[in-house]
Amino acid sequence: MIFSTNNIEKISYIFFGIITTFINITIFFLCLKILNLNYMLSNLLAFIISVFFSFISNRIWVFKSVGSCINQFIKFFLMRVFSGVIDMILILIFLEYLNQDELFSKILVNLTIILINYIFSKYLIFNKGETI
Repeated sequence: MIFSTNNIEKISYIFFGIITTFINITIFFLCLKILNLNYMLSNLLAFIISVFFSFISNRIWVFKSVGSCINQFIKFFLMRVFSGVIDMILILIFLEYLNQDELFSKILVNLTIILINYIFSKYLIFNKGETI
């Protein structure tokens, strides 16, 4: 059934993931091109802002969580730091070593990070058992 709880959750995650990705890429390019910040600092600022948006949207609308907000935020933030490190390493590899286009690289890296973050959020942060 297309409107099962699991499918609605996945569709919501994709929807808010797209918005989060748009926020992340927009902040990255504003910092990089308008503020003339280094790409690593631009990426860090984009990461921080998008993590806050992502936590709120995942907690309220995607997973409809009622668990401890503080505990979930700590887990969410730590997992996002982990995926943020992966993000930074991948953007460094694409731009410094593979000499790829900035926008292409950022989009490709974000797609990878979305998948990693869904797995973390679904099974480790907003799970119904509240274990970790």
